[in-house]
Amino acid sequence: MEALVVEQGELTAELAVVVVGLAKASNLMFGGTADFLVAQEFAEAATYEQKLALARCLFRVASTDAAISIAEESEIHRIASHLKILPHDLMALRVSHARFLPGLSKPPR
Repeated sequence: MEALVVEQGELTAELAVVVVGLAKASNLMFGGTADFLVAQEFAEAATYEQKLALARCLFRVASTDAAISIAEESEIHRIASHLKILPHDLMALRVSHARFLPGLSKPPR
C-alpha cells in the first residue's frame, strides 16, 4: 500500500509509511465513523485531480490480489460518488482494471 500511496499520492516513502499506518490504526480504533469524517474532509479540501488519484489508488489497492470483489468495487463506487468523480472518469478507471473485475475478467486457461 505504501508504494501505491507514493506513486498515486505523490508522497515521499517515509510519509507514505506514516499515512498508511495512520489509516490502519484509525480504522482499527474508530471504524466507519472516522472513515466517513476523513472522507468528508478530503472531499471538501481536495482538487478534482487529487480525488481522481485517490479513486485510481483504491482500484490499484483492491486489485493487488489479482481480483476486485463485488464488495470492493461497490465500496470504490460509493467513495467515488461521495467525491463526485465524473461517470466517464470512473468508467475509464473500471476499464483500466477490467481484467480484475468480476464478470469482466477472463478466467485463467
